[in-house]
Order: sequence, then structure tokens, then C-alpha cells
Amino acid sequence: MNKITTFFIVLFICFLLVGQEKTMSLQNCIEYALKNSPELKKEKIDLLRQELNTIEAQAAFAFSLNANSDYAMKEDETSNSITLSKEFRNGLNVSMSADASLDYDDKSDSSGMSITLSKQILGGDSRLENTNIIDDSIIDEIIIANNLRKIRRSLIFSVKKSFYKIIRFQQSMTIQQRRLEQAKRNLEFARAKENPLDIATAEIEVPSNQLSLITAERIIEREIDSLKEILGMPIEENVSISKQFDFKITNRSSADDIDFALNNHEDFLNNKLYLHKYKLDAEIAKYSLYPDVSLSAKFSKDSRGATVNLNGDDEQTYMLTARWELGRRSFKADYQSKLYNISEKKLDYYILKQNKIKTIKELLLYLRERVKAIKIQGKKITFQKKQVMLFNDRWENGEIDILELIRSQNSLENSKVTLIQQKTGYMELYAEYLYEIGR
Repeated sequence: MNKITTFFIVLFICFLLVGQEKTMSLQNCIEYALKNSPELKKEKIDLLRQELNTIEAQAAFAFSLNANSDYAMKEDETSNSITLSKEFRNGLNVSMSADASLDYDDKSDSSGMSITLSKQILGGDSRLENTNIIDDSIIDEIIIANNLRKIRRSLIFSVKKSFYKIIRFQQSMTIQQRRLEQAKRNLEFARAKENPLDIATAEIEVPSNQLSLITAERIIEREIDSLKEILGMPIEENVSISKQFDFKITNRSSADDIDFALNNHEDFLNNKLYLHKYKLDAEIAKYSLYPDVSLSAKFSKDSRGATVNLNGDDEQTYMLTARWELGRRSFKADYQSKLYNISEKKLDYYILKQNKIKTIKELLLYLRERVKAIKIQGKKITFQKKQVMLFNDRWENGEIDILELIRSQNSLENSKVTLIQQKTGYMELYAEYLYEIGR
């Protein structure tokens, strides 16, 4: 009996939870976005794809094994060969070959073996050119990883902006609800005093506040849908946003943050990576201006007689090959173009640095200005509360019309809305500041 009772209790609780809204805090929203954002997932796929490109580039320097077998029907002869080769990143090529053939008419066999070493010692096919494909792919991999990190930070920044925007509307709506309740109380008091002008004035305030409340509810629902879109959450999912947020003022050092940005922000890191790529390209283009010179050595051994025995004569061949194309104006132009790329990227760094320093300083000034405004607004609300109390006493004593009381009440509530806007605005600004410095 107890088990059956427990089962129905659990079932009832689950039934209640199914239709409940899920309330999400800022941290909940950030965690959800990092797991579900389509944009972030796409960038992760790009990174995985580039990692495969790096593996393919590295595979070019793996051992290569080729085997071949031929049969000539007219001559009734079979020939077989196998070659094992390896290209090293320093430009050295090693190749080992073995071959054997059998003539069925003559009943004769022959075989041979050779080892060849070759290396480009000057010219375009240099060690740099051989390794540049791998180096470029690795650099591209790091660049994409930096872009992924930047998109991740940008996503967090977007979530924070949207979250604080909703908080602003939610808390403003709470004030709007309080204004509606106050308007209804004012109407009751005006009717009790039986002053036609005060009653008419108070009656107008009630529907006016009701309309404002309806508008606020629509705006909040729209902004929550926008947040869902950023999070990668289905729009139809039923969620609500926590009305609480941690407001705190943080002191920052512009010098420390500028130094951090120059050394850690993805734009600067990628600029340095691209500059490194362009310098490698220029170095390779410079080698293309020189003649191609290669050195090779070959050792081979054949069979003796009509058997596979490798007892024949040895042969060693050494060769120095030089080749130089005439009219290499295109190579010179290409080299100069690579140098221009380097200069352009250095100018990009200077412009990027100037803009970043300016942005950080401006944002820090805005943050400090916003702190002062918040403190002043807090004092203003304190004075307005006293003013409302005084106006309320004067209205109850019949010294003023209710219109003046309503104006003072609305002014107080408007100031509270302004304070909320300033606080959430500060948090948005601070989130932008962290994004700009690369944190």
C-alpha cells in the first residue's frame, strides 16, 4: 500500500512539473548557449575540418610504398618491381627500389636493386617550401581556434546584453504594476473626498497605466524570444528569466587592460599569425629567384647470370643538376607582392592597436560616468520620496489638487525606472568592456 501511495505521489509531482516554466538565471543562459548555439557549433566544425587538412598535409611526408607486376603475353615475360620512398621536411628524398623479371622462353631471370638519395640545395624547391604546406595548415588551425574563442566570447556578450535588457523591462514592469496600484488607491481616496476634479484626474491615470503594463508584457515576451534565438533554444519552449541580477561596480586599470588586449585579444593574435605566414611566403618567393640546384647519389646492384642473385656489378652515380629559367620577372613581381603583404599586415596591426586603445579608454570613461550617474540618481530618489510624502500630506489637508500628487508620484517612479536603466546599462557596458579587452 505504501509503495502504491508513493508511486502516485511521484506521478502527481511529475505531472505538476511538466507544465511549469523553467526559470533561467544569467549563468544558466550562458551555459545553455555554449552548448546549443548553432554559430558556435559551425565554427567547431570548421576547426575539426582544418585539423583534418593538417593531417593530410603531414601525410605528404609519410613513407610511400609502390608495387607493380606486369606480364607480357607476346614475349611470355613477367616483371615485378617494388619501391619504398620517403620525403623529409628538410628537402631530402630517399628511394629504395627492387625489380625482378622472368623470361619463360629463355628460362632466364634477372633482378636489380637501387638506393637513391637526392636533395634540393638551392632554388624554389627549398626546405621552406616543402614544410610551408604543413606550417600554413597549422597556423590556419590556430587562427580558427582563435576565431572560435572570439565567437564564444561574443556569444557570452550577446547573452548578457539580451539578459540585462529583459531585466530592465521586467523591473520596469514591476514599477509599472506599482504605479497602477497607486493609481487605483488615488482614485479611491479621491472618491472618498468627493472632489469631481480629483476624481476625473485619478480616473484617467488608471487606464493609462493599464495600457503601459500591457505594452511592457508584450515587449518582455518579444525580448525573451530574441534571447532564445541567441541561446539556440526552440522558440516554442516555455521559459522565464530570473528577475534578479548581481549588480556590482568594478574598478579597472586601463593600462593593464590595454596590455592584456594587445597580448591576448584574438584580433592581435591572428594578425601576428598572418604576419608569420606572409614572412614565410616571402622567404619562399625569394628562393624562387635563385637557380634550382639539386644533388643526388644512386647506388645500384644487378644479378649475375640468368638467376636472381644480386651478384653482378655495382654501380654508383653522383649527379649535380642546375636549372635556371631565363626571364624570371614574374618571380620578382611575386616576391615584391609578398613583401607588400607584410607591410600591409604591419599597418593593420598599428590601426588595430590605435582603435583598440581608443575603444578601451572610451568605454572606461563611460563606465566611470555611469557610476557617478547611478550615485546621483540614488540621491535624487531619496529626495523625491520625501517630496511625495509632503505632497501627500498637503493633498490630504486640501492644500493642493491630486494632480500635483500624481505628478510627484510618477516622477518618483520614473526616477526608479531610470536607476534600473542605469544599473543594467552599466552591466551591459561592463560586459562590452570585457569583450573588447579579450576576457
